[in-house]
Amino acid sequence: YDNAEGRCKEFFYGGCGGNENRFETEAACSDRCLSPVNNITLRFGGDDEAPVVAAAPASESGEDNTCTLPAYYGSCADNNQTRWYYNYADGLCDEFLYGGCGGNQNNFNSEEECQDRCFDQHPTCSLPPTAGRCAERLIRWYYDERDKRCYEFEFTGCRGNRNNFVTERECLLWCGNESPQQPEPSAPESFSVCDLPVEAGDCENGTVAWFYNTDSMACTAFTYSGCGGNGNRFESKEQCDRQCGEFKGVDVCNEPVDAGPCYQWEARYYYNKATRTCERFSFGGCEGTGNRFMQRSECESVCILGQEPKTLAPRGKERRLQRLIMKRNFLP
Repeated sequence: YDNAEGRCKEFFYGGCGGNENRFETEAACSDRCLSPVNNITLRFGGDDEAPVVAAAPASESGEDNTCTLPAYYGSCADNNQTRWYYNYADGLCDEFLYGGCGGNQNNFNSEEECQDRCFDQHPTCSLPPTAGRCAERLIRWYYDERDKRCYEFEFTGCRGNRNNFVTERECLLWCGNESPQQPEPSAPESFSVCDLPVEAGDCENGTVAWFYNTDSMACTAFTYSGCGGNGNRFESKEQCDRQCGEFKGVDVCNEPVDAGPCYQWEARYYYNKATRTCERFSFGGCEGTGNRFMQRSECESVCILGQEPKTLAPRGKERRLQRLIMKRNFLP
């Protein structure tokens, strides 16, 4: 994946060494690295064309172009850490893996620092609709500057930008020319499923699920009724930790497998980078790394398909998931 050009490119690999930015097919590269803005489902629109996404402006002499630079891993490879950069195409601050030295100025220690520096790069109403990175399916509205109208799109519940309104009326009041425009907010609204209160739902088919407890700052088990509820609900502690807890922002698929220091042995799965497959191991029940999954299908979805599962695949669906993975891995 070439950050400078924002696309996947072919190259010749010598057969050993190198780094993880290497894929057997263009499809595998695109699934792992391309922005999720390409996968947005637009519910209504004036035509079938994709919304216009602003290109990063060319820098002029003396002009500060920090916020338009691509994310850059740097020149080191032995001190990986999570940093933030301004994703100019999507109009929001995003995480990336930084090697520890080198790099460029579009590199911030926190999302807040990134927002403070780059918030004014786009007016709210010119931003493209961004689906986000979670697993909910929420109907939201965005303003299309080309058509001067508001349209529905599907929002996954977290990591969106400011062109994201709960109702069409709110969208039109903010961006429509027929109404007085409100002033730009001083800071982007921060919404995350991790901040929602635990909600058991409305049915009577009790099952164990997990939610992120903002008071204890830890993933906690609760009894889910089987329907209703909100997005702060995960089918395994591991999934909760990846999206909200101690492994949030960590590239768990590149971490080593670790059984941990305890002895309450449980069957788990991890992603083996060498074989590019998910394999079973015995987990001791505490500590360890984020490269740990409750089911093989969960591991394959995250580390091979590059997406969090909306629900963990039941046994009856594992065969279909396996066929999809085989197709992704062996495309000509």
